[in-house]
Amino acid sequence: MRRVLLVAYYFPPQPKAGALRPSYLAANLKEFGWEPTVLTVDFPGDAGVDCKVVRVKQFGKSAKLDFVAAGEAAANAKRRSAFERALRDAARNVVHFPDDAVGWLWPARTEALRLTAQERYDAVISTAPPPSAHFVGRAVSVARRIPWIADYRDLWSGPAGPYFDREFGPLKRAYSYAWERWLLRRAASLTAPTMAHRDALAEYFGRPDAMMIPNAADMAAWQGIEAPPPSQFRICYAGKLYAKLRTPDVVFAAVARLRRSNSPAGGAVRFDFFGEDPDLVTESADKHGVRDAVVVHGEVDRRSALTAMRASAALLLLLNTAGDLDHIEIANPGSKILEYSGAKRPILAVGAAGNAVERIMRDSGLGVFASDEAACASALAALYEDFRAGKLEPVPLPDWRPPTPRDLAGGFASILDRIADD
Repeated sequence: MRRVLLVAYYFPPQPKAGALRPSYLAANLKEFGWEPTVLTVDFPGDAGVDCKVVRVKQFGKSAKLDFVAAGEAAANAKRRSAFERALRDAARNVVHFPDDAVGWLWPARTEALRLTAQERYDAVISTAPPPSAHFVGRAVSVARRIPWIADYRDLWSGPAGPYFDREFGPLKRAYSYAWERWLLRRAASLTAPTMAHRDALAEYFGRPDAMMIPNAADMAAWQGIEAPPPSQFRICYAGKLYAKLRTPDVVFAAVARLRRSNSPAGGAVRFDFFGEDPDLVTESADKHGVRDAVVVHGEVDRRSALTAMRASAALLLLLNTAGDLDHIEIANPGSKILEYSGAKRPILAVGAAGNAVERIMRDSGLGVFASDEAACASALAALYEDFRAGKLEPVPLPDWRPPTPRDLAGGFASILDRIADD
């Protein structure tokens, strides 16, 4: 059996969506003749996979390594002015290069080289973000002369456009792009979960060999998690938010609209938010006058999040809502929708018009899509009527099936076989 080193900063039991793709690889590659060793950041708890997992401590403090409790982040944010937050962001761009995981990069690189000196490996895979993982993958590939797959769950420095220009600024994007071009000259293959990301890598870095390997859904994760009928019209959100890009503003504005019109749905709806951005939730709820309808739980372990999803009346999927999204981000459905698909609850997806999830909602039968306040208010009212009528589970259309973890591993294994034989 061939051996592969999988470099993944996010890995179970971290409660991040980015941990799922590498965990599916680790759990299923053996079936295709590849024995994985996972190199990840130190995080307490059991990974739950049947393979060797090596954890490396990160220098310095990182919020990524702790659960964010509800209230703590909001309190810290309120103590800082907008100017202070801007200064912190500017300093982070300089000190935390290529990303916030830079304190893990060098210890991980050292450990990766030690592992590959002790035993033979036939290939290395790194999955990003954070881009630090790719720096580790490249170092191993160069030192041990083994092929390297650079997997992009999201892009790093571009291409140029409204999304990356806003998130990076021209200077940071320019030097990030230069470093990224240097990195990828060594990669034997590039992979990404959507055709939009794959095409961007192909064009931006002159890599027509880039491959798409879609994200997957593990329905086995829901085994043993009961789905009790909810007594309240509670809507659950579990995931990451981004200021000015992915916020609950449209949803909370829709609730305020329903309340102004005395709609029963506006008075009945309650939201449970799970994730590392409690301050963004509370600030938005306060702005729209619906704070009484919102409970912020902070971060929890994955099983607790799945349990909360099953106990809800509906699930909220917040997508990138900025009106100036480029063609790449608008075509990125993310991975959360795949996890939601096993919860047996209708999904309310909210994002910019034309988002790829709009088509998925139509083709899957999993829920509804709304791109503005009025459509969101109508969707909430319809979901509330279904709740009152006892319609709690969506009926997926027969032709829709999400990729499985085995599908994902098979896609990577076919690339591994090819590059290892070259």
